[in-house]
Amino acid sequence: MQWLEIAKYNTTMLKSILLLILAITSNFLGNTLGCQLQYVMVNNMYVKHLFVILIIYISINVSSPDEHPMMLIGKSVFLWACYVIFTRQDINFVGISGTLFLLAYVCDTFVNYYKNKVNIVENKEKQQIEGLANKLTALRNVLFATAILTVLCGFGLYFAYQYREYGPQFNFLLFIFGKPVCSKLK
Repeated sequence: MQWLEIAKYNTTMLKSILLLILAITSNFLGNTLGCQLQYVMVNNMYVKHLFVILIIYISINVSSPDEHPMMLIGKSVFLWACYVIFTRQDINFVGISGTLFLLAYVCDTFVNYYKNKVNIVENKEKQQIEGLANKLTALRNVLFATAILTVLCGFGLYFAYQYREYGPQFNFLLFIFGKPVCSKLK
């Protein structure tokens, strides 16, 4: 059941997925690539997804340099699957789950701040700070779990919508990997 360990809340993994989302949504460096690589990146969805996995792998490796490479690969593929599921939702679900993930991350930064502060304060204050850190940890965990449930619900509903819309022409690989240009953007 080692894969369950990967799915538990983990600051490094959350930072990595947020970094990935920032890297992809900023998307301002594409024109600096050579023409051939630009062509491949624009037209080949499999190569795009490979680069997503590489970004995740390197992000995790930078923040956890002592981790076994096979565990890094496993986490990278898991986070890539999470990313794909996250991006295959209705925009309202993306907004709600994205906000919940961001709030969980902000809570985590407060938890880390207060846990570090506990080491430098006196006993009276220490209990207050530990209590606050514990409450924020519980809130962070609830936000994170709620975000995951929201993503799964959003993915399921979007999958059902796409399956009904395309009927016999529905292609699961196309649904997962996407098209170079969305139908609504043409």
